[in-house]
Amino acid sequence: MKILALAAGLLGILANPVQVAAQRYVQLIDWTSSWRYIDTGADLGTAWQANTYNDSSWPAGIGILAFETGSTYPAPFNTLLSMGPAPQVNDLTNYYFRIHFNYYASNFVAPLSLWCSNAVDDGCVAFLNGVEVGRIRVPAGQTAATYATGTGPAEGLIEPFQIMDTNLLRIGDNVMAVEVHQVGATSSDIAWGMSMTAIVPTPVVFTSQPSNQLVNIGGAALLSATTTGGTVNYQWQTDNGSGVYINVAGATFTNYTFIPTGAGTFNYRLLAANGVNTATSSVAVVTVVRDTFGPLLVSATVLEEATVTNKIELAFSENLFLTSVHAPINGSILTNDTFRVVMYGSNVVVGISNSTYSPGTYPNCCTLPKVTLRLNTTNWFNRSNYYVIVNNVRDGRTNVIAPNSVIGVSWPMSTNIFTPSGQYWKYHANWLNDMLDLGTDIYTTNWWQNSYTESGSWAGPVNNVLYHDQENTNESCFIGIPLQEIGHQDQPTLFRTWFMWPTNGSTNVTLKLSYAADDSAAFYLNGTFLFSDISFPSGPITSSTRSGASSEGNCRTNTISNVPLRRGSNLLAVAVAQYRPPAPGTDAQPFDIVWALQLDAVGFQSGPLPPTSLTNRITVSHPTPDTIRMSWATNAYGWTLVYSTNILNSGNSNFFERELLQEQPNMQNMSGKPTTLTNPPNPRRLYQLIPTQDRSLFP
Repeated sequence: MKILALAAGLLGILANPVQVAAQRYVQLIDWTSSWRYIDTGADLGTAWQANTYNDSSWPAGIGILAFETGSTYPAPFNTLLSMGPAPQVNDLTNYYFRIHFNYYASNFVAPLSLWCSNAVDDGCVAFLNGVEVGRIRVPAGQTAATYATGTGPAEGLIEPFQIMDTNLLRIGDNVMAVEVHQVGATSSDIAWGMSMTAIVPTPVVFTSQPSNQLVNIGGAALLSATTTGGTVNYQWQTDNGSGVYINVAGATFTNYTFIPTGAGTFNYRLLAANGVNTATSSVAVVTVVRDTFGPLLVSATVLEEATVTNKIELAFSENLFLTSVHAPINGSILTNDTFRVVMYGSNVVVGISNSTYSPGTYPNCCTLPKVTLRLNTTNWFNRSNYYVIVNNVRDGRTNVIAPNSVIGVSWPMSTNIFTPSGQYWKYHANWLNDMLDLGTDIYTTNWWQNSYTESGSWAGPVNNVLYHDQENTNESCFIGIPLQEIGHQDQPTLFRTWFMWPTNGSTNVTLKLSYAADDSAAFYLNGTFLFSDISFPSGPITSSTRSGASSEGNCRTNTISNVPLRRGSNLLAVAVAQYRPPAPGTDAQPFDIVWALQLDAVGFQSGPLPPTSLTNRITVSHPTPDTIRMSWATNAYGWTLVYSTNILNSGNSNFFERELLQEQPNMQNMSGKPTTLTNPPNPRRLYQLIPTQDRSLFP
């Protein structure tokens, strides 16, 4: 009942344009506040409206004050009013009410809004500090004998009005004075109650700043920041080279991905505005350097298709030079040991019949460049252990991969993480109560983050198919699973659940989400946006977020590759938005919600790597007076040859200054093909072998 009353009482607030700004809600008068009142039928003229009027002799009572039998009011009837000598026939025409409340200077922030939600039977006129601010069904020029013009649309319906002149508020003591009028001499009841709320704007504040980045040309610098302050508009800016910041076209979210095409230093900052103020982030410096390192092997997974399983998909860390990996345009790839698939423990090589390349979406999220190897069936056995040795593969800038880069082949392992009946969710469908009771807007919090703690306004945990309104329950993909009532609101309903991933499980998996959402949903995994339905609007989720289309009885499935699960606890947070017709009267308003999810994952069991040489010793020879040849053990898999033109002295020992290291181009260490330098460069170069995994030290 309270939720319904609050919804009606805030109907006008929700339509007010001020709601696009950040705000907090200050409760000035509550439904159960204490009022002074006169229920004798006396004619007090107008003097009683003033702040200075002495009402100390009036009786006091807490709201709602009434002579009433209805049960649809937003609070109990706590004070009994008189109907006159003969209560079955109302001898009284009017009633007077006064209440004092304090307003603090800290709440005087423009643009301020004042709203009054009123429960009145039958009509009223309200005065704030002696000035009329609202009138409901009482004609102008009223006297003590004036009747209200009607009884209102429904018993107990909350009727709001906005106080347009907020300058009527005073710092310190204020008085709200109200006269209630009956509709006629035969009226059998009287009721009065008010909830008065000040909507105070709050400034936008940065809670995290964008960080400096070091990236390669063609790589991706992901800039991000977070703010508080409600619904915020964002704009990334960059220094135009002369110290003047200009807007980056289309960069209007908290995250911005910068893909540089040339070396240099670039400055970025984020502007955030919410109608109250504009805040500016710190400057993030993006340093872009020339890429001198070859690509890295990220994964090697078997593609289990309906008819064949003899395909291996190799994922790389960056875009590749097409002719170095794509057999249809360079058939020598199949014969020059670019790729060697070896059975572990036997050194048996599996033949390759084709290799094809897909660039994915690199450097953007979320699909890496991949090479698909089609294998001969000879020596290829299901679920056996294999590894792949890679040479000669070049990135888009022709840097070569580290010689004899090796990776174990992973076989997919499907597992169910949870089902609707086995997983419990906390949920939030309590936006209106939070605003008035707590003064908070849930959508201005980081409700999708792992660090967020659900307050008492969150309900649950609950499981099964979560719904309200059994008419359209979207249970076609979850037949037989019980329904769990969770209530309903027009605003997005929020859900949070934790699930476990094995401590020895793959951290890069494919997720399959089978779900029913009425009407559309947005998903976050461990505090990062995962995906949303096509009808879920882009941008920040707010109380006004609505689905772009209705979905009744539709089950959906989405499969996402390369999802970084955490070993141990993971958080899945979901917002389910409701559809509202574009024009009143075109369809029923939304009164239903459904949420249910089954989560499955395909992880990978990686095969072992071959034994490798533990030495990084470089053998140097001079085939000719002006040639230097460097080589190292052929089973020293994945060593990268780097050089520096600078060396630092530390005591009596020398070491490489790693920030200046570059990868030696055209590295070769296959049998009979050591790295050879002709006319060694000036200044001198100092060489070192580092494990390929140490490449994390470099951009």
